[in-house]
Amino acid sequence: MKSFSSVILEKADQLLAASKSLDYDRIALHEPEEVEKLQTVLASLQITKKRISESLDQYANKQQSPVRELDDLDGLMLEDSGGSDDKAAEASSGVDKEAMLSQLADEGFGDRVGRVYNSFAGNRSLPFAQVPHERGLPEFLVVLAPDFTPVAGLHGIFITDKEIISMILPSDKANIDWTVIKSKGYSNEEEMIEFLTLIAAGFDVP
Repeated sequence: MKSFSSVILEKADQLLAASKSLDYDRIALHEPEEVEKLQTVLASLQITKKRISESLDQYANKQQSPVRELDDLDGLMLEDSGGSDDKAAEASSGVDKEAMLSQLADEGFGDRVGRVYNSFAGNRSLPFAQVPHERGLPEFLVVLAPDFTPVAGLHGIFITDKEIISMILPSDKANIDWTVIKSKGYSNEEEMIEFLTLIAAGFDVP
């Protein structure tokens, strides 16, 4: 079975080659022919919203340390989970949050909303209300769990009214703030879903 590194390098080469064949200006204009071409490329690279890469799961499994698991991080409960709701409510954007949640559900992200990826949990998922702290997080509308985490610990995607932000909290450094590893602005619902799909799978966006 291929190693995580070799799979990522192979996918990166495929993505680079495929990206050169796409006309992003035409995609931005939603021309059916070019959008269909993009979907074909994504499908050929197995970039989907509902598929978690076997190699990424293997990598996450390797990160599990018998020495430190933060006292079963997936079972950690905060006494008051209202803080996350307050932070989300603070995003005074004018964006219809309910409509956004409905769209995310329609696109297959519904079961990930309100959760983060947790490399130590058996199901790789943790309710956001149970994260150790929220230091370093932006004001956001929605948080959801991606397909993986690049380091042992927690990985969440935070959606604001104009940006998608990928952030991590390394499990062995729970005393530090959440850290941004990738972000991408969007200007409409179609871009939000397109960029979210790529970022959630661990790929760069154009």
